[in-house]
Amino acid sequence: MIHKSFLIFLLLTISLKFSFAQSDTNKTKKLMPITGILGITGSFGEIRVDHFHSGVDLRTDNKIGKEVRATNDGYISRINISPVGFGKAIFVDHPNGLTTVYAHLDRYSDPINKYAKKIQYQLKSFKIDAFPKPTDIPIKKGDLLGYSGNSGSSGGPHLHYEVRTTTDQRPLNPIPNFLNVIDSISPIIKSLHIYRLDSSSYANGHSRKIDIIVFKHQNEYLINSKINASGKIGIGIDALDRLNSLSTQCGFKSITLSVNDRIIYNLTLDKFSFAESRYVNSIIDYATRITSGKEIVRLFVDPCNFFSGLHNIYNKGIITVIPDSIYKIVIRVADASNNISKLSFSINGINPPIKPETVGIQKGNTLLLSCMMDNSIINDTFILQIPKYSFYNNLYFTHQCIESSKYIYSSLVRLHNLKTPLHQKIKLEIKSKNIPVKYRSKALFATFDASQRIVSVGGEWKNGSVSGSISNLGDYFITLDTIAPEIRPVNIKSNMANAHGIQAIVTDEFSGIKEINGYIDGNWVLFDFDQKNSLIFYQFDEERLVKNKNHHIEIIAKDNKDNEKRFNYDFFW
Repeated sequence: MIHKSFLIFLLLTISLKFSFAQSDTNKTKKLMPITGILGITGSFGEIRVDHFHSGVDLRTDNKIGKEVRATNDGYISRINISPVGFGKAIFVDHPNGLTTVYAHLDRYSDPINKYAKKIQYQLKSFKIDAFPKPTDIPIKKGDLLGYSGNSGSSGGPHLHYEVRTTTDQRPLNPIPNFLNVIDSISPIIKSLHIYRLDSSSYANGHSRKIDIIVFKHQNEYLINSKINASGKIGIGIDALDRLNSLSTQCGFKSITLSVNDRIIYNLTLDKFSFAESRYVNSIIDYATRITSGKEIVRLFVDPCNFFSGLHNIYNKGIITVIPDSIYKIVIRVADASNNISKLSFSINGINPPIKPETVGIQKGNTLLLSCMMDNSIINDTFILQIPKYSFYNNLYFTHQCIESSKYIYSSLVRLHNLKTPLHQKIKLEIKSKNIPVKYRSKALFATFDASQRIVSVGGEWKNGSVSGSISNLGDYFITLDTIAPEIRPVNIKSNMANAHGIQAIVTDEFSGIKEINGYIDGNWVLFDFDQKNSLIFYQFDEERLVKNKNHHIEIIAKDNKDNEKRFNYDFFW
């Protein structure tokens, strides 16, 4: 009898503990920022132009208006609205020391929209960066923040979701700790690349880079080619990941390179700071990306690449191949769910069958610049100031000044080439000529994009020169922007009684839109600006505009050289 009572007591105790455990689990269950099965269209750390992706892009079925909810308790610490970048974004600080970010929203929930709109009207600006107090907009887990959209520099409707450390705003990989994502697919290794790192090294031929096809056999990637090498070589791979059936092509989390069972290179993308995101241009083969769009990750490190995600680096990841030696190479690529793919091959050390190549260095306008020192180039045509750590490696830097009737207001200044990346902006000053006094304020730099189209890169005239900061090397010259923006009404007509708002297209031919202001009956009104579509939109606001009466609207658009266009119209609403 005693034993039976004890058994019942024990079962009740276990049952209660299990119930409490279930309750605790339910309490701490992850809440997703949007409902449904999460499809990923962009992963954390994914390689983008000039940066690593700082969050996860969540699929919204190519639709706008999906509910976005807070994933934990906290308060809104920042409301950022911009025609570019994150567009309409919300930042929520949480008690656990983390901040979540919800970006590219179409619109905010009513309380948040009211708060943001009040600031926009106070500042008379669509673009704002507001920092509410902790008591202004408290948030509970599951509260509606807004609706998914396509605002800012978004390439299509989706939600950009981030998790950051609150103190230093370092983004963290949300998978798997903060997002429930189904992922059983290992990364895909597309190709292998061998780099000769100096003129005396050899690898299967004479090219700087040798491209090798890989194939998958069972659960491992292999190559058919035999690799013979000598001297200093580096390795690169092209890899991608797919997270699940709803996901598009994404990036990896880590790559490890081992030589004869020793790790000599490890890149891990689980967190980083925004200040170091541009190191992506040293991680990849930048020249190949510029010429072909292919993103090869180089598994060796430039002298001035200080990215915090690089670990266990031995000899900068460079392999020094000695004749009559065999080097067993293993490359492992992992995703955020720890699915791993492996590529294995061998390198045979040989005596090179040819004489070492000699690299010819151009004389004249060529300088050897150290990446670890400040550098300046000064001549009669231009001044270039290059802070230390602007280059990732020491560089034989070439420059040239070209005179041509095509360039009226200055020489064409050729600064090395587009295939060499810059880690930070450098200062350029070009001496101007033939600019009439009345147009000097309209002077600025121009360069060529990938399609050889002339594009603006800013700059200001001062004391006979145009000066400014540039983010890329290449060709630069001085030109003028004297043409005002264009304003084209989309739906503006005399009777707007049944309309929800006013739309117009605002474009600028060259220097870009600086600001847009709208006034109805002399009072400033809020126009949303979708810069990628050149669209502005004012929603009729009964709190600020009297209905059933005649009104006058004026739209003023100004470009970055202060050329101004005005549009005026009378309407009834």
